[in-house]
Amino acid sequence: MKNMHITLSEDVARWLWIKAAEDNKTVSEWVSELLEEARRRQHDYRIAMQMLLTGTPDRIDWPSETQVHAGRVVRPPGEEARVTR
Repeated sequence: MKNMHITLSEDVARWLWIKAAEDNKTVSEWVSELLEEARRRQHDYRIAMQMLLTGTPDRIDWPSETQVHAGRVVRPPGEEARVTR
């Protein structure tokens, strides 16, 4: 882990403390998870765009929107999403 220092407005810092407490996490844990999620989404977006532009999405067994919103899509680190039944 790398320690970092960031400067936040008082309003944002207060909001951050509340959000972390609601999730029973430290501010550091909460921010780390937020950034990891943003990084994953950016990576997934790049992969999706690459597949779209190269024509590979037709060969993928995509989960339904209902399955995605129900949280039944599992994505282990470094693997493609798969649907749990």
